[in-house]
Amino acid sequence: MSSRWGPPLTKLFLVAVCVLNHLSLEQIVSVYDVSTSECIKLLLELDRIRFLQLLPDNRIKLLVTRNFAWRANGPILQYVKAKGDFGLFWLAI
Repeated sequence: MSSRWGPPLTKLFLVAVCVLNHLSLEQIVSVYDVSTSECIKLLLELDRIRFLQLLPDNRIKLLVTRNFAWRANGPILQYVKAKGDFGLFWLAI
């Protein structure tokens, strides 16, 4: 992952939102422009920060609570508001 604020962060966020909505690795890869290997790398990054646990056979166990919410004025919401792109984000709030 090159830059923490460039396109890789956008893809990491995309995968995080997909996982919050209970999409499998196969579903993420089939719907979005993310290869299987890239998706696994992103899932491993989310595993590293304890957002999820990547299990054998690429199964995903979400480690955040069911009532997880982004911070109201936190960096994620500020980023989305600055970009003005709420297309996918509404699924995660």
